[in-house]
Amino acid sequence: MESDHKLCGFLQVVLSVPSPTQTLTPGASCSLFSDGPNVGFRSDEGVLLLPLPDRTAAPPPATEDAAAATPTPERTIAAFENAVATLPSLASKRRRRKVAGLVNGSMSVVHQLQALTAYKCVKIDARVVRISARGDGEVREVVLIDLYLPIAVWSGWQFPRSGALAASLFKHASCNWEVRISLLTFDWKAKDF
Repeated sequence: MESDHKLCGFLQVVLSVPSPTQTLTPGASCSLFSDGPNVGFRSDEGVLLLPLPDRTAAPPPATEDAAAATPTPERTIAAFENAVATLPSLASKRRRRKVAGLVNGSMSVVHQLQALTAYKCVKIDARVVRISARGDGEVREVVLIDLYLPIAVWSGWQFPRSGALAASLFKHASCNWEVRISLLTFDWKAKDF
């Protein structure tokens, strides 16, 4: 990473592989992507890793509404700040519509990362550390994401227009470097105990 950013923490994210025939090996590098309503990670080999589907979600919007529902960094941050600023009453819960990036009322970490990297508030380095195939054929991969903050943070720089979003993301982050090293050096091919 460039010298104007410093490693400040890491987090682990479980992602699904939409095409189970394509999997990655532990250590494979991947990068964040945003393509319309789809936000996730793409490996150097082109394998997509997407957030776990919300099993309670409403069906996707109609084609003519897809452009309006496409998450942009501005819409993501606005939706997050509106969700934090208001406590819904019982009546408003019935009228609530699906906001892109929200999973059970909380914004997904992948959408938070996408918004913060789009505003250049954080840089990331991501790599696959674990692969798990479930009995129903679903493949999930654990991605270790290193978070790099601008050096200016230590001089008083603050997150522009996205402080609450950054705070929410960093609640999931860790700086336990022994755990990070063990994730990177663990032999995942060994039998589980």
